[in-house]
Amino acid sequence: MSKTVTYYFTLISPFTYLGQPRVLELAKRDDLDFVYKPFDIMKIFNEVGALPPVKRHPSHQKYRAAELQRWSAKLGLPLNLKPAHFPVPTQAASCMLLAAMDAGADPGPLVMGILKAVWAEERNITEAETLAAIASECGLDGAALVAASQADGMVERFEASTAEAIADGVFGSPTFIVDDQIFWGQDRIAMLEEAL
Repeated sequence: MSKTVTYYFTLISPFTYLGQPRVLELAKRDDLDFVYKPFDIMKIFNEVGALPPVKRHPSHQKYRAAELQRWSAKLGLPLNLKPAHFPVPTQAASCMLLAAMDAGADPGPLVMGILKAVWAEERNITEAETLAAIASECGLDGAALVAASQADGMVERFEASTAEAIADGVFGSPTFIVDDQIFWGQDRIAMLEEAL
């Protein structure tokens, strides 16, 4: 009997980027059903009273940068600490991801492609052309997915996914929920595996 892992994330999080390769491996397990749920991080921050990184105390910002450098080196993933296009809204990218899932695509590689675009490739994920190119690089029909992402109801679905995250107690990205247990952070993926 398979277990469901609800995977809440934002497509602008460097920690989600660092964790995504391990998510891709975990999602290959036959006994797991991974449910991808993108959310609006700013609405989450507003709900829980958190500050976005650029507004945090300098000591917090300094430690965050150190952690990102450590994890980037440990995992062998290139990461630009000050990407050209951060922070930016993720609505367009998230709606394209929802459209890809509607089309039956595995969302994992597309999530990785979008995150890599921000944190390693200096690409702007608010641009339709950029999103189409990323999707095409993942073997999908990028132009068709961008068009589908702009259909009526897609923004509302993204907003609903954010509301579900809030209702489920999510306060950061990435967050995994299995059997009513919450695992927050890419550094908790090993604990998630143990729980599974």
